Amino acid sequence: MGHSIFISYKYHDTDVYQYVKHELFEERKVGERTPRDYVNVLETYIKEYSPHYFKAEEDDTPLTGKTDDEIWDILKKKMFDSTMTIVLISPNMKTNEKETEQWIPREIKYSLDIEVRKNTSGNPEKSYTNAMMAIVLPDSKGEYTYYYEDKKCCEKGCRMCHSNRLFYILKKNIFNLKNNRKTRTCDNKLVAYSGDLHSFIPFYKWSDVDSKEKIEKAIKHSFDILANKDKYDICLEIEPRR
Repeated sequence: MGHSIFISYKYHDTDVYQYVKHELFEERKVGERTPRDYVNVLETYIKEYSPHYFKAEEDDTPLTGKTDDEIWDILKKKMFDSTMTIVLISPNMKTNEKETEQWIPREIKYSLDIEVRKNTSGNPEKSYTNAMMAIVLPDSKGEYTYYYEDKKCCEKGCRMCHSNRLFYILKKNIFNLKNNRKTRTCDNKLVAYSGDLHSFIPFYKWSDVDSKEKIEKAIKHSFDILANKDKYDICLEIEPRR
């Protein structure tokens, strides 16, 4: 069964790995590669190697000169009938602007929320909560340490996620399983989560999903989570309520 997949990302972040050796990546001068190159690879997988449909804007979509409202209207039309949203995490994804004024948090909220609009016949039609996935892109050094940090705090070892790098709505939709969470207390007294069902938005490194087999497995996992969405505290707030 094919799914309609929308990809949310920061277009002009050049602090991603520039020296990718992969047949699907176009050659770029150092400093010119951005998350859009990773979107193009995902787009190829979706269009050519899977039954799914690509719903993000094409790289040549004419958005120059359009107002924010006009751009948002274009994005909403693409997202409305999508069934999955993939969020690309990059080092400079989050800026100092209000999160309500940045595209990615708004796209996540629209993907999680239930929206109603009128179709061409004037009848109401409704969207539903999307399956979700986040992919952490490698930084300019080819590393993921800006988000993931492997700790040697105990015999088993733990991985710390630097959630301060995330938008509020992203941060609130990880580790949000209501009950039956698999946890243990680390030697440093912090709670460590285990298993792959603890978050409504599962996270992957790019290296975890950089083939058609890997991305298909991750997509299936996200839809398995969506089938049990009532088990999660899904946050729809872009910023904390005051």
